[in-house]
Amino acid sequence: DNRGKDLFVMLTYPNDIPATLRIAIGNEDFGSLRKEVAFVAIKNGRHNGIGYFADSALHQARDARLALAELPERVTSALAA
Repeated sequence: DNRGKDLFVMLTYPNDIPATLRIAIGNEDFGSLRKEVAFVAIKNGRHNGIGYFADSALHQARDARLALAELPERVTSALAA
Protein backbone atom coordinates (compact mmCIF):
# COMPACT_ATOMS: atom_id res chain seq x y z
CA ASP A 1 0.00 0.00 0.00
CA ASN A 2 1.58 3.26 -1.09
CA ARG A 3 1.20 5.69 1.81
CA GLY A 4 3.04 8.65 0.35
CA LYS A 5 6.50 8.57 1.90
CA ASP A 6 5.92 5.06 3.28
CA LEU A 7 5.15 1.70 1.74
CA PHE A 8 3.12 -0.85 3.70
CA VAL A 9 3.83 -4.47 2.82
CA MET A 10 2.41 -7.55 4.53
CA LEU A 11 5.14 -10.15 5.01
CA THR A 12 4.02 -13.70 5.68
CA TYR A 13 6.96 -15.56 7.16
CA PRO A 14 6.61 -18.34 9.75
CA ASN A 15 9.99 -17.91 11.50
CA ASP A 16 11.92 -15.28 13.41
CA ILE A 17 13.86 -12.94 11.12
CA PRO A 18 17.57 -13.21 11.98
CA ALA A 19 19.28 -9.93 12.89
CA THR A 20 21.96 -10.80 10.35
CA LEU A 21 19.52 -10.92 7.40
CA ARG A 22 20.27 -7.82 5.31
CA ILE A 23 18.39 -6.02 2.54
CA ALA A 24 20.37 -5.34 -0.63
CA ILE A 25 19.35 -4.16 -4.07
CA GLY A 26 22.20 -4.44 -6.53
CA ASN A 27 25.28 -3.05 -4.79
CA GLU A 28 23.28 -0.93 -2.32
CA ASP A 29 22.96 -2.40 1.20
CA PHE A 30 20.00 -1.13 3.25
CA GLY A 31 20.89 -2.86 6.51
CA SER A 32 19.02 -5.36 8.64
CA LEU A 33 15.57 -6.49 7.48
CA ARG A 34 14.65 -7.24 11.09
CA LYS A 35 14.95 -3.55 12.00
CA GLU A 36 12.48 -2.64 9.24
CA VAL A 37 9.78 -5.19 10.13
CA ALA A 38 7.13 -4.56 12.78
CA PHE A 39 5.66 -7.70 14.31
CA VAL A 40 1.89 -7.31 14.31
CA ALA A 41 0.12 -10.62 14.95
CA ILE A 42 0.28 -14.36 14.98
CA LYS A 43 -2.40 -15.70 12.69
CA ASN A 44 -3.99 -19.02 13.40
CA GLY A 45 -2.77 -21.50 10.82
CA ARG A 46 -5.48 -23.99 11.67
CA HIS A 47 -9.02 -23.39 10.51
CA ASN A 48 -12.11 -24.44 12.41
CA GLY A 49 -15.00 -25.39 10.15
CA ILE A 50 -17.64 -24.55 12.75
CA GLY A 51 -19.00 -21.02 12.82
CA TYR A 52 -22.21 -19.18 13.62
CA PHE A 53 -24.36 -16.79 11.61
CA ALA A 54 -27.05 -14.64 13.22
CA ASP A 55 -29.75 -12.89 11.20
CA SER A 56 -32.60 -11.38 13.23
CA ALA A 57 -34.87 -11.32 10.15
CA LEU A 58 -34.31 -14.97 9.38
CA HIS A 59 -36.59 -17.41 11.16
CA GLN A 60 -34.86 -20.76 11.00
CA ALA A 61 -34.32 -23.55 13.44
CA ARG A 62 -31.40 -22.94 15.74
CA ASP A 63 -29.48 -25.88 14.32
CA ALA A 64 -30.15 -25.01 10.62
CA ARG A 65 -27.10 -25.41 8.39
CA LEU A 66 -25.82 -22.78 6.00
CA ALA A 67 -23.16 -23.31 3.34
CA LEU A 68 -20.45 -20.64 3.62
CA ALA A 69 -20.73 -20.10 -0.14
CA GLU A 70 -24.28 -18.73 0.49
CA LEU A 71 -23.14 -16.12 2.99
CA PRO A 72 -22.08 -13.33 0.56
CA GLU A 73 -25.45 -13.50 -1.25
CA ARG A 74 -27.38 -13.42 2.03
CA VAL A 75 -25.46 -10.38 3.25
CA THR A 76 -25.86 -8.60 -0.09
CA SER A 77 -29.59 -9.33 -0.13
CA ALA A 78 -30.02 -8.07 3.42
CA LEU A 79 -28.20 -4.82 2.64
CA ALA A 80 -30.24 -4.24 -0.53
CA ALA A 81 -33.57 -4.66 1.28
